[in-house]
Amino acid sequence: MRHGAVEIDVADGWISATEFPQLLHQYDQSTISADSEPAPATLERFADYFIVSSDLARAIDSAQRFHANAPQQRYSLFREVDGAYLPIPWLKLPPKLWAVLFIFMWLAGLFAYKQSIRQAKARAELAADTLEKLAEQHDRVLLLGHGFMNIYIARALRQRAWLGPKTPAKRHWEFGMYSKAALSG
Repeated sequence: MRHGAVEIDVADGWISATEFPQLLHQYDQSTISADSEPAPATLERFADYFIVSSDLARAIDSAQRFHANAPQQRYSLFREVDGAYLPIPWLKLPPKLWAVLFIFMWLAGLFAYKQSIRQAKARAELAADTLEKLAEQHDRVLLLGHGFMNIYIARALRQRAWLGPKTPAKRHWEFGMYSKAALSG
C-alpha cells in the first residue's frame, strides 16, 4: 500500500536543480496530512495483518493510522528510490517539473542521485525476500511503502510466482494484493 498524502509546504516559486535535494530531504522528513485517512473499509480489511513500513516518517505515520503500535517492523529496504540529480544551479523550474524531469532521467539511467535504477531493483529483490519471510511467519502482511519501490517489489514478487496485479495501485492509500501461488504436483 502506498502511504497517505504528505503534509509539506512546497513553494509555488521556481527552484534550481541544486535546491531540489533539500526539498527531497524535507519530503522524507514529512508526516502525512491530518486529513489523509484510509477508507474505513480499508482499515477493516487489514485489521489483523502484520504491518511493516519503510523507516521514513510518512510511511511510519501511515502505518500508525491502522494501529497505534504499527508498524510492527520498519525497514530501510522499503524506502522510496532516490531518483536522479543534476547540479544545474543556473536553471530554475517549478519543483514538480524538476521531479518529473529527474524521474525520467533516473529511469533512463542518467545522473543517479544516491542509487541507480539497477541498485534500486536489487534492493527491491531484498525487500521481496524480507516480505516472503514475514509472510511465512505472519501469514498476512501489510507493507506501507512508496510508489516506485512498491512497483519494483511487486515485479520481484511476480517473478517468484506470486499472484497479483502487474502494477500496484499508485494513489495514496491504494494497494495491490499479492499471494504466493500454490505449487501443483
